[in-house]
Amino acid sequence: MRSRLGPPAFGVALALVVAAGCGDINGNHEPFAGTVTYEDLMGRFELRLLVPPWVPIPPVTGDVTIFVVMPDTISLSSQESDARYSLDVTAVTGTALQAMQAAATPAWDLSKKKPVTTASGATGYEVSWQESASVYHREVFLGAASASTFYLHFTAKKPIADDDMITQMILSFTPKVAVATPVGVGK
Repeated sequence: MRSRLGPPAFGVALALVVAAGCGDINGNHEPFAGTVTYEDLMGRFELRLLVPPWVPIPPVTGDVTIFVVMPDTISLSSQESDARYSLDVTAVTGTALQAMQAAATPAWDLSKKKPVTTASGATGYEVSWQESASVYHREVFLGAASASTFYLHFTAKKPIADDDMITQMILSFTPKVAVATPVGVGK
């Protein structure tokens, strides 16, 4: 189920864009020059992204952190599905492969899963699929020794299987310490 980003969430997101401006760009961290490090407020993970256009919306309740590239227009009824791109990051149970297999839907062709190794050494798998003419997904499950496994659910209005911006975000993802009680997939 996709999150509803009503006025409070989009308002906070817009304020973050204005406050962030170009962000604190750190060009010394190759291969992610020109990006900003986002550190999860709960200390569970970090990743590098372009700010703007990506806007983090930290969890208000629960543990899903949402990142969006805002739609061209925002209204009081705007939802996450209106965003040009979105990313939901959730801690999950099991290894990356176990979590992927548990979350897999009939739309995912797991025979096309690809192994992933991030710059931090986290490993896992990803699979991409098309939901409709204008909805594309890239599902990524990553874990590291003594850290939680994470599910990165990317959605976009255009194909993202080979999108360099999305690949950069995946490769920069760093799981931190294990979450005490990770939640299951499918919330």
